Amino acid sequence: MSTRARQAASSSVAARPVNAAPEEPDLWTLAIQRQLGDEEKSDRVATREANIVFMGAKMSGKTSLLQSYVSKDKADDQPPATTSLDYRFIKTSSGLAVESDLTHIWELGGGRVFTDLLNIAITPQSLPHTLAIVVIDLSKPWRLVDDLAFWLTTLRQHANKIKAQNPQAYARSLDIAQQRFGIEHKELSQIDLMPMQVTVVASKFDLIKDKEIELLKIIARTLRAVCHANGVSLMYQTKRIKNLVAAFGTRLSRHVLDKEQSKTPQFEHSKPIIAPAGVDSFAQMGDVPGGASNPVAGFTALFRQHFPKPNKTDVDDEEDEAALAELQLAPEPQIDSVLAQKEEELKRRHRAAELDRKLREPARAV
Repeated sequence: MSTRARQAASSSVAARPVNAAPEEPDLWTLAIQRQLGDEEKSDRVATREANIVFMGAKMSGKTSLLQSYVSKDKADDQPPATTSLDYRFIKTSSGLAVESDLTHIWELGGGRVFTDLLNIAITPQSLPHTLAIVVIDLSKPWRLVDDLAFWLTTLRQHANKIKAQNPQAYARSLDIAQQRFGIEHKELSQIDLMPMQVTVVASKFDLIKDKEIELLKIIARTLRAVCHANGVSLMYQTKRIKNLVAAFGTRLSRHVLDKEQSKTPQFEHSKPIIAPAGVDSFAQMGDVPGGASNPVAGFTALFRQHFPKPNKTDVDDEEDEAALAELQLAPEPQIDSVLAQKEEELKRRHRAAELDRKLREPARAV
């Protein structure tokens, strides 16, 4: 009978205590290896890796979603907010096999402020097996379109940077996205396909489910149109509906196992929307408002009429983020010290590994 061993640990780029270096690579070393583009793999590293990156507006529910997957027994707890970039991993092995699956999980905190940290979370090596989770907040409908457009644009720009660095990795990732979307889709020529796998999670459905059906229809068709135009998946979510939480966990698990996501949609506007990439179509969304030739433009224009941005809010996230982005953040001596120490440890290990390989080469040739 096979057994499964699951190990999970987390660390924060924002603050990390200085601990004695263990014999095996620790989490911080793994993060540095990814940033430096290190391609050397130890014999203990899994042969199959998955990369999952959470991002979205502040207080949109990213951490709660992540916790529902990695800590099911704590899914109902209120987790602390993530301040910059959080990393954890899950290693899963089966039976007596040496091989195992390794899942890297990142959460980008701080809203729009720390998007440069995507350089750490999504590298040329990890792009082809990356699933980006973009979380938007249904309880603030006036922000939905702008937030969604921002994060999809940010991901596309980051992928284009990788394309310039490593065209082969970009091409491989785009090919995977095309296969997942479906090269036989009738509207493929109308799609500006995202060169990576992306699932948009519209959180807090429980806070809007009682709105008028016509408003729910406008929200749903607009989000479906934007997601479909970019070739990405859309699913509503709330931790109050266990079936939705389970469906989200299944989406992540299938990515880890390198399997296609479920292709079963749910398009009824009064219920949680599920629109897997490649299943939806503009034709299924109905007539475009105003007869616009561009479905996204037509649905978005109608959306903005019904959900204009409030003139004032108690907490204006956009202003908070803009102010923080303008700050000249002073260096953190403790963090810089830890980073320097870990980089030096990594260099020593590389030198030792290189020497060990050279010593073994004659023996292998005999």
